[in-house]
Amino acid sequence: MSLGETKDITVTMPDDNPNKELAGKPGVFTVTLKEIKKKELPELDDEFAQQFGDFETIADMRIKLAEMREQQELERIKTDLKTRVIDALIEKNPLEVPDSMVRRQTDFMLENLKNRLKSQNMSIEQMGLDENGFRQRFWGEAAQKVKGGLLVMALVEKENIAVEDADLEARYTQIAAGNEDMLGRIKEFYASQANARNSMVAEIKEDKAIAFLLENAVVTEVDAVELNAPVAAE
Repeated sequence: MSLGETKDITVTMPDDNPNKELAGKPGVFTVTLKEIKKKELPELDDEFAQQFGDFETIADMRIKLAEMREQQELERIKTDLKTRVIDALIEKNPLEVPDSMVRRQTDFMLENLKNRLKSQNMSIEQMGLDENGFRQRFWGEAAQKVKGGLLVMALVEKENIAVEDADLEARYTQIAAGNEDMLGRIKEFYASQANARNSMVAEIKEDKAIAFLLENAVVTEVDAVELNAPVAAE
């Protein structure tokens, strides 16, 4: 296409399109070429690095990026391990949960998604979903979250897991990430906001419960490739 040209492009929507009414059907998109840009990448040198923080050289920047990437991966592994521990807990302690609790969880998940998309000027409709479709698609995940939450709460009560002042101080420090001025404001906020403080206490109790499970579980480290490999049919 040339600049200013308008053209109809016919495509076939993928079979796995989230909107079932569109899946596998042809679609026509009318597009107008309004602008042509060429990406010109800067040189990866010391001058480039100095634009993005307290870096003297590109080598310093590479080291910091590697550290950030490692921390992100550690957090991902921690989150994945937590999910697997709770799944194992549910498997060993099967229970039924009321649909009303699962519905509340799906509503909570839906609102979270809406808020995240809104911050990006998007909507669930742009993802090919509506509210009912979202609830149907994520009902199973929501049910698992409810079951896990109930079992973790039961474990907290059974093991008398409590939150001490030192636990709160550690969490405040973690949130502040080394910023002393921010630390004071964080403490003031949670001291004045009972709901926020109660939510933090609940999170810390959950973390302690997960730590208790890990201390008493047999955990086997495996390679990521092996972990994510498809299970062969017997």
